[in-house]
Amino acid sequence: MCRVVLNDLDRIDLVDAERLVREAREMVSVWPKVAILATTQPGTTMDRAVRLDVDLWSAERGAKLMKVASDVELPWRQWNSETTDLLRRPLSALALAT
Repeated sequence: MCRVVLNDLDRIDLVDAERLVREAREMVSVWPKVAILATTQPGTTMDRAVRLDVDLWSAERGAKLMKVASDVELPWRQWNSETTDLLRRPLSALALAT
């Protein structure tokens, strides 16, 4: 099994994001052992047939995931608004852990 993550599609041009999603669909139809997870922020106009809306996590939950993944605890005094935003998204919290 091969797993691919396309994270934060909302940060690129909508035309490019739609192209990536279209190409991802083609890829999984050709190679059934490939799974692709594409993430965006709320408000994007992605196809509801392939979309699963998920609530943001609390920053504390993201910090716990980060600690599990890296065995490092991020001190509260180092948190700022950007860190809090990253911790609320599981893939970003894992990226912070590395």
